[in-house]
Amino acid sequence: MSSKVNPRKDKAATGVGQESKDIEDIPFLCGKPYFDVVLTPTNVAPRCDFMMPAKFTTRLPAANVPAALKYKRAKWDVLYLGSNANPRFNCKWKVFVNDNKLQANDVCVFELLESSSTGIKFKVHILRHELPPQLQSLGPVGSSFENPVLIG
Repeated sequence: MSSKVNPRKDKAATGVGQESKDIEDIPFLCGKPYFDVVLTPTNVAPRCDFMMPAKFTTRLPAANVPAALKYKRAKWDVLYLGSNANPRFNCKWKVFVNDNKLQANDVCVFELLESSSTGIKFKVHILRHELPPQLQSLGPVGSSFENPVLIG
C-alpha cells in the first residue's frame, strides 16, 4: 500500500479520473473511467437529485437509457436521463440512497463498467464520511487541516 496522502492530487476539481494514471494508489478501482462525488444534502434528501459531472457525460449516451448501479453484491436499476440539459439519474436514485443509508459528506466513486446506446453500468464504491474505528481512537488527530493523520 502506498504512503501517498492524496493519490488524486493531479485530478481536476470535477473528480473525473483518467482511467489508469491517477488510480494506481486506489486499490479498489480496476482501471475503468470513474468520477467521484462528495454527496451534498441535495443528493441525499429530500429531493435526492443527482446530476452527472459535465466532464464525464462525454463518456455516456446523450439519450435516456437504463442504468445499473452495482454496490457490493446488489444492483439498483435507475434511468440515466442523458437527453436532459443537465444529465442525471431519475428518481430511482433515491432508492439507492435510502437502501445504502447515504448521507451528506459520504463519497461515492462511480466506476463506468459499460456504456452504450442501450444502457450503462456503474460499479459504485461508498466511502463513509466518518473515520474508520482505528483512527477514531486517535482523538483529535485528523479532525482538521492543522491536525492531519500522518502516514509514513
